[in-house]
Amino acid sequence: MDHSIDRRTFLSATAAATLTAGNAWAQTKQTFFAGLVAAPPRPPGAPPLGQAPGQGRGGQGGGRASQTNQERVEAFLRGMDDCARLGVHYIEKSNGPDPLVEFYKGREADYHAELEKRNQKLAGLANNCHAGRAELRQTMVDQNLRTARFVKAMGGKYIALVLDPTEGSDGSGNEAAFRKLDFKVIAANVDEMARTAFEETGIETGYHPEEGDSAAGLVDYLMDNTKHLRFFPDVGWMQMAGMDAVASCKKYYSRMNGMHMRDFAPPKEPGARGIVQLGQGIIDLAGLMDFLKQQKFTGFVMGEGSGNQSNYDYMSGKLGLKF
Repeated sequence: MDHSIDRRTFLSATAAATLTAGNAWAQTKQTFFAGLVAAPPRPPGAPPLGQAPGQGRGGQGGGRASQTNQERVEAFLRGMDDCARLGVHYIEKSNGPDPLVEFYKGREADYHAELEKRNQKLAGLANNCHAGRAELRQTMVDQNLRTARFVKAMGGKYIALVLDPTEGSDGSGNEAAFRKLDFKVIAANVDEMARTAFEETGIETGYHPEEGDSAAGLVDYLMDNTKHLRFFPDVGWMQMAGMDAVASCKKYYSRMNGMHMRDFAPPKEPGARGIVQLGQGIIDLAGLMDFLKQQKFTGFVMGEGSGNQSNYDYMSGKLGLKF
């Protein structure tokens, strides 16, 4: 009997088998929540946030410092509107929670109503702290606890903790600034912040690495020297620092309670930072999502940095995530 097979038949069979396997893989159940860090609508063609040099965290410069709490909250509400237009239900406020928490202090029900009328849930809030200062530990513990109480009141689940090496740096300190700090003090401070917040409210505090602290080696140090702190990676900033962000997510997966999805490509122009739209960089975002599905991850994957529409299009279209 002739068991030979012609090349065209072989290739067709191989393609069909590959497609079937690919479809089965793509249909792996999404066990985690997908959402967006709600940002005010941006002009068409605007570069991803964080791309321009010398403007601090998020590439937005020092403009936020000159805004009132009301102005910052109103900008966030516009971002929520934009996310609602896309059908995004889980949102986060980045760049520190203080304006939101303070603006709605004593009338938290008013903000809860803002969420309800948009059919949204506040997944969590970002928080900033000067973690290298031992004398500020109780102040930071109290501030993080206020944030946790607000997140809990809104039905949220997490705090993404950003480290500031100096006053007003908003997470944008460079490697040298972080290396001047005592890592033992940082670990003790953030672990106590995480412990007290969780014990009272059940809200988890996850460490959110950015470029400077990642380059200084704080990711491995804090994961190895804390007990209560969780891991909330921003893969774009970590990759910019020279880390393999996907490998770090896999290494510390058991500590992860969420992540910020951001992309990075080595900059071609002097002074550029390399933050690009999702899918245009070197980070294997699709592979990371497959890993999280395999692990039956139940945390949050929050798109950030490229504008709500761009993030949504990539996450829902290219990655097939459900919002």
